[in-house]
Order: sequence, then C-alpha cells, then structure tokens
Amino acid sequence: MVKVIEVSDSTYARLRKLMTVSDTAEIVIARLLSGATDIQSDLRQSKNDIPKPISASRIRRDRTADLEFYGLEIPNLTHTRLLVAYINDAEVKPSKWNQLRNMAITRLVKEQGVSAVKGLSGVVAGSRKESGFTFYPAHGISIQGQDANDAWRQTIEIARKNRWQVEAMCEWRNKEEAEYPGKTAILISRA
Repeated sequence: MVKVIEVSDSTYARLRKLMTVSDTAEIVIARLLSGATDIQSDLRQSKNDIPKPISASRIRRDRTADLEFYGLEIPNLTHTRLLVAYINDAEVKPSKWNQLRNMAITRLVKEQGVSAVKGLSGVVAGSRKESGFTFYPAHGISIQGQDANDAWRQTIEIARKNRWQVEAMCEWRNKEEAEYPGKTAILISRA
C-alpha cells in the first residue's frame, strides 16, 4: 500500500539536491534510511568503544542561536557565514567553512598519513594549484575550495569516521534566497 507523506518546500528542495536524474523521492528516502540504519548498527556494535565527547558543547555553553541541527540533519548553508567552529576542543581560525574542512583534512593527514585522504573529494596528494586547489606543503596535499554545504558535509563525514566532535555556529545572511534569512544556528556532530 502506498502512503503519502507531506514535506515542506525547503525539505523537498534538500531532497531534490540528493537526487540523480533517474532517482525518485522514494529512492532517495530509502537510501537515506539505509544510511541511518547503518549508523545505528555501527553505534550498537561499538557503543562501548565510543569515547565520551571531549566536552559539552562549547558553543551552546557560551552562545545562543535561533536553531540547532544535529548529526546528519543538515540545513542548506548557502548564504551563511561561519561565526565560530571547533573540532574537538580546537577552535578553527579564521572561522570560514573551507578552513573548517581544511582543518579536518590536515588533522586526518597528521593522525593517519596522506593515504587517509585517498578518495576524498577535492583532495589530492602532492602539489596542485589550478582549479581552486591550494597546496599544503607541511602535509603534502592539495585541497580544493568547496561551497559551505559541501565543506560541512565532508567535515562531518571525516569527523564521524574518526569519532571527533565538530561544532559550528553560523548565520544566514539576510537574503531572500537563504533558507533561514537573518537566523543563527548551531550545528553539532558528536563523536
């Protein structure tokens, strides 16, 4: 039996971004549910191995926001500016989406070596300077700039796989195209 589900325009717009040409909304929802089930399974299997978060939310302790998002619940970050961010207890400076992502990538290389970034979108071993890449000689990698949405997605993907806690506070610019014009949000991806 087919069920009808109502979603807001903004949620449907986010769903559409995940669709390929041949996907239907049902296929994308099934794929998302499958991923959520995998995460729950991973958590059940390793619940005793998961370290406690480094600290309670540093951002929530010091600031308030209009909205909060957790884990894989990701709003459209187009037209946002990053106000403050942490990976575990290390503050990201300057507070920019790409700097947050770059910090996650360079930390991964420090902890696991250059081979750990193989297959990551927008990251190559060695020096590359065209197409928006920046070379990080201390790490032997080049990282390509990304938009806010892709930078956050990749950051939390890396954090989840490495059991890091990532927190960010952002503000949507007062633009009609922004998902939440003029609002602030705290985004938290726990270890």
